[in-house]
Amino acid sequence: MKRKSSSSHEDVDSYVDSLLKSQFNIDTRLKLLLTCLTNNKNDWKSLERDTGIAAEKWRQYTRGTTKASVSMLDAVGKTWPQYAFWLMTGVSDERHGHHPPNHIWAFPNFDPHQERQETKTGVEDNYEKTTSYFKLASKLATELWPLGGPFESFTYLGKADDAPTTGRSTLGIEIKGKLGAARKTNQRLAADLDLLQTLASLKEREFLLNNPNLDGHEADD
Repeated sequence: MKRKSSSSHEDVDSYVDSLLKSQFNIDTRLKLLLTCLTNNKNDWKSLERDTGIAAEKWRQYTRGTTKASVSMLDAVGKTWPQYAFWLMTGVSDERHGHHPPNHIWAFPNFDPHQERQETKTGVEDNYEKTTSYFKLASKLATELWPLGGPFESFTYLGKADDAPTTGRSTLGIEIKGKLGAARKTNQRLAADLDLLQTLASLKEREFLLNNPNLDGHEADD
């Protein structure tokens, strides 16, 4: 059994090495991300639990017998939104919460002096509030689509400090139309929208806490 475990570990290392030598496209990035998310253990059951997509489909995809489906990409993006931008583009934008699953793949915002921590999933991530913000925003975007879409439901008023406080959020967002009416009658929706605004503010603070080398003026540039 020990030999099998060692062989399995070597197989995973060989698999990752082959991916790193492959064309840097969305297929390669998705497979690298899945390897990180399963902590190099090919734990397809955990992916099934997190995404709702059968473990066998994940296994077949990573083996190369099938291609990634739209449902897979949608599930990964909604479950781990902090990696969605990197997954689709290969680019990281850490200032705004868009990270690669491993900081050595960050481009162009890699900071070799920034301290990072390992999580139990094997993915490096100290942006809990940022991730929560993206997850809630994604959930609300889907939910609000029948009400005219988020774009038609919000008016952005500029910087928060410039916005009047009466009837408007502290982030300079005015909620109007069908969404405004739904918010008055749906307490859960109202609470989610308030939480989203709070998380948006915490998201900015979290970035500065994780990047003490930046002061407020540099972060605003």
